[in-house]
Amino acid sequence: MSESVKNEQRNLRTVGFPISVDGKAGPRTRQARRDFRRAQGPLVRTSWKAYQSRLKWSAAHGGVFSRWNPHFKYSDWKSNGNGWIKVDARIVRACEAVRRCSGPFGIISGYRDPLWNARVGGASDSQHMYGLAADCNVPIGCASRVADIHGIGICSGGNTRACHIDVRSGVRVFWNY
Repeated sequence: MSESVKNEQRNLRTVGFPISVDGKAGPRTRQARRDFRRAQGPLVRTSWKAYQSRLKWSAAHGGVFSRWNPHFKYSDWKSNGNGWIKVDARIVRACEAVRRCSGPFGIISGYRDPLWNARVGGASDSQHMYGLAADCNVPIGCASRVADIHGIGICSGGNTRACHIDVRSGVRVFWNY
């Protein structure tokens, strides 16, 4: 058993990933490592030293993404189904940009594992399953000002607040639900 792997696993658990601390870099540890790095952006995906530094910092700060994205935590994107976390750096940056306009808000639903997505009636190609979406209660005007947001789902009933934002590729789409 490797003590460095145990430390890494402890930090990944502190951040919110549901993995064991056994000192073995098994499949779940490797997946948590990949998913953490994806949420941090390109530098951390390619640099082991940057990964270790960011993971240690995030764990020491209660699972916050980074100094540059300080208002959201990995656990905000934890699936209500299997408890896994999957989030892309682009949706975190987009949420920070919306927050600058709207003020504080929470994430109602982030990542959805496929079984949970089906259980809640999500679209078969839901952006939530890829860690590219967040359901939150933010003003539509603020969400629509953020260039990276390409999907905005608006709550029905004349509500002026968006309920879904995502950073899918392609043309911007709006819909009511």
